[in-house]
Amino acid sequence: MEKKKLLCLHGFGKRRGRQFETVREVLGDRFEILSPDYYALKKEDASCEQWMNNVRSILEEYKEKEPVVIGFSMGALMAAHFSREYRFEKMIFLSPGFDDQKFLEIKRNNPDPAVPEEYIDIFPEVLKRCLPDVEKIDCPVVIIAAKGDELIPYEFSQKYFEKIQNKEKKYYLLEGGSHTILDDPETKEKVLEILEKELI
Repeated sequence: MEKKKLLCLHGFGKRRGRQFETVREVLGDRFEILSPDYYALKKEDASCEQWMNNVRSILEEYKEKEPVVIGFSMGALMAAHFSREYRFEKMIFLSPGFDDQKFLEIKRNNPDPAVPEEYIDIFPEVLKRCLPDVEKIDCPVVIIAAKGDELIPYEFSQKYFEKIQNKEKKYYLLEGGSHTILDDPETKEKVLEILEKELI
């Protein structure tokens, strides 16, 4: 039997698709985990349009499979946007990037030399382009957020969860944690437990 496909869309940062290593370790025996990179960490590809086109190319490759899409942070915005164009069995958002104020403040004050500085202003472009699509989601959607998220306050995920018109939706708010909800010792096991529950 062919394994169900989990298409994982990464967020902003140098790890890109490697943000889902934990998912692959725990669920890789039961699911085909796809975690492609959609930018190359080169200033030459610092373009919102290029990132969006790269995600579209990935989705075109798997559109006949109707995958489950797991979107982390900015990847959740991408998933919401493209759910207007492609059919997904379900979407699961981890620490969704539904605001940019704290994110930009922290990233500009603490730049990562591994990430081109030209990338910083792309996140607000992605947000502006994709956020209106969140409330239009029409497939089952699960949001998992942490109260301790230092980059995207959890109140924004609550706010936009309420706006989602589709009734097939669930919201999990975890105590403590941080934005890197899949790596944080306070939330990692709980997130994996929820993923197993929602995917089986």
